[in-house]
Amino acid sequence: MKLRNATIADQETLARLHTDSWLTAFHQFAPELAEARKNQLSERLKSWEQLLRDETIFTLVAENDTGDMLGFAQGGPTDKDLNLPYDGELMRLYVAPNAQGQSVGKQLIHAVAKQLQEDGKSSMVVCAWHINQPARTVYEHLGAIFVKEIAQEKFGFDASQTVYVWDDIQTVIDATGINSLKIREATLNDVDAIAHVHVESWKTTYTGIMPDEVIASRSLDVRKQQWQHGLNNPEREAFDFVAEVDDKIVGFVSGGKPQSTGSSFDCELYAIYLLNEMQGKGIGRKLTIALVKKLHKVGHKTMVLSVLKDNQASRGFYEKMGGTIVSEGTYRINDDISLTTVQYGWDNIGKLLAEG
Repeated sequence: MKLRNATIADQETLARLHTDSWLTAFHQFAPELAEARKNQLSERLKSWEQLLRDETIFTLVAENDTGDMLGFAQGGPTDKDLNLPYDGELMRLYVAPNAQGQSVGKQLIHAVAKQLQEDGKSSMVVCAWHINQPARTVYEHLGAIFVKEIAQEKFGFDASQTVYVWDDIQTVIDATGINSLKIREATLNDVDAIAHVHVESWKTTYTGIMPDEVIASRSLDVRKQQWQHGLNNPEREAFDFVAEVDDKIVGFVSGGKPQSTGSSFDCELYAIYLLNEMQGKGIGRKLTIALVKKLHKVGHKTMVLSVLKDNQASRGFYEKMGGTIVSEGTYRINDDISLTTVQYGWDNIGKLLAEG
């Protein structure tokens, strides 16, 4: 599963998912209301055109590997009509009927809260229909605090709203984070899974930075052969760690002896990749720390890495980890294509471990 920002091109898909998931949910606890509202698609189409053009809010969608939409969530500033002293709001959250039970809603809540936090919000409000006990239970389970009830009527039915808040937005970010994360050293049994992560993360990381044909050339078979050779090479002076969530490998990191001769650093972080939907959850930091801990244990004290200059997301991560720019270089793909790289260095990886 991957998350992305919705665009106007998603209008019809969002309207249909909104309609289907709403009707499925309300048929369970308010069948008469669901029956009365069964022909709401045209209304949803109009409202989604307005919502997607509203620059004060954002919409995130969850998709599977084939591009099917699994759910969506919206966030933005708290509705002024609520008259509450909180600054962020989870405005809508719906999951497709066939995607229930796959943690889609939980990941969407997490992503909205993270985005609100990045936008400077410190709290998050959410409103649920009072009769929608399943939704209320989810929010309460995630630590939301009851604020008030708002009595109202819609379509001739009771549409009272229960208002909840996470007064510290970090609370819900932590509650919806990864609970089953495991970091361990890679083995030969992990070749296929690591290769899959390598291929998929290259697509999401380098599209728009590298030529499409270069990305496509790093196929699954190519990566499998690469990892089979690497993990089966006793002379390779390197260490590899994987991150598992629910027993599925979602990321990896590799590092060891510097690959370039004459380096003033005594070890190098070769690569770190995560599936797109696993980014922003602290997994990359944990992988890095696991590798650095191993490198430090065997006597290394300084570390360097190379990243494409245009890869701003990764550069931001390395800078947050304390890396400083030490030089620029060139990544030569072939005789016709070369890309500029930036080298980041750490002159004391022990300090990196101390900071965690």
